[in-house]
Amino acid sequence: MNSEELVTEFLGRGFDYLSNTKALGYLNDSYLVDICGDQDWSFLEDTITGVAPLTLPEFETVEYVIDTTEERKLLPLDRRLLTDKYPTLAETGTPSFYYLTEGDVLNVFPTNTIDSLLVRYWKTPAALTGSSTPLLPERFHSLIIDGAIARAYEDSDDYELAENAETKFQRRLQKMREALLGPYRDGPDVYVAITDPLGF
Repeated sequence: MNSEELVTEFLGRGFDYLSNTKALGYLNDSYLVDICGDQDWSFLEDTITGVAPLTLPEFETVEYVIDTTEERKLLPLDRRLLTDKYPTLAETGTPSFYYLTEGDVLNVFPTNTIDSLLVRYWKTPAALTGSSTPLLPERFHSLIIDGAIARAYEDSDDYELAENAETKFQRRLQKMREALLGPYRDGPDVYVAITDPLGF
C-alpha cells in the first residue's frame, strides 16, 4: 500500500472524522517510530563507498566500515577517547579506527583521504507523503495501520480501546521480528566480547 491507500484504510477503521493530514501523522508515527525505530531492520540497510570524510545519507547507525584499499575492517571509537591519546587527530597513515562528526560524517584515524572505504549502515526512512510507499515488506503494511489506531485511541483518551489496539499491534510486531530478524536456523546466537582497542 502507498501512503494514500494507508490513509484511506485507516480512516475506514472508524476514524473518518479525522483529516487526512492528522491520519497521515498517526501513520507516520507508527511507521517511523514504532516500527522502523524498533529494530535494525534489513530493509533499512544501505551501503556507500568513498574516501573519508564521508557523509552518510539518511544515516541512523553504522554496522561496519571496511578499508577496501588495505582489505581490513576498521574499529569504531568515540572521538573523545581518541583525543585523550591523540589530541589533534592530525596523525596521518593507514587508518585503524573510524568515528563520527556532525552526526553523519564518517572520519578515520589515522587521517587518510586516499584509501577507499565501504560503509554498511542503517538509514532513517523518509516520512510517508503523497503516494510514497513504506520500505517494509508489503505483507506488513497493515501493521502501520494497527500502530496508528493504537495512537489515535490513546489521543482520544479511550484507554481501554488503546490498550487493546496496542496489544494487537505488539503481537503482530513480534511476528514481524520473528519473520525478518531470524534468517539463520542452523546454529546458536553469536556472542562478541568487546575490548578496548587502545588499551585504556
